[in-house]
Amino acid sequence: MFPKNKKDQHKASPAGIETILGVGTSAEGTIATKGDFFVGGSFKGKIESGGNVVINKGTKVEADITAVN
Repeated sequence: MFPKNKKDQHKASPAGIETILGVGTSAEGTIATKGDFFVGGSFKGKIESGGNVVINKGTKVEADITAVN
């Protein structure tokens, strides 16, 4: 559950999250999801989530976001 070393402490964990935009991936447009959404790569556009949106540290996101959190 906890990172093994300090190098991994900055990385958010997508465990248990239903929709993932992976690290190293970039996308543009509209994403609509009923559950939680993890953004590990860069994204530009609109995010509509029926759950939480988790944005990884150091990730570039330019979006209108509608979510529970």
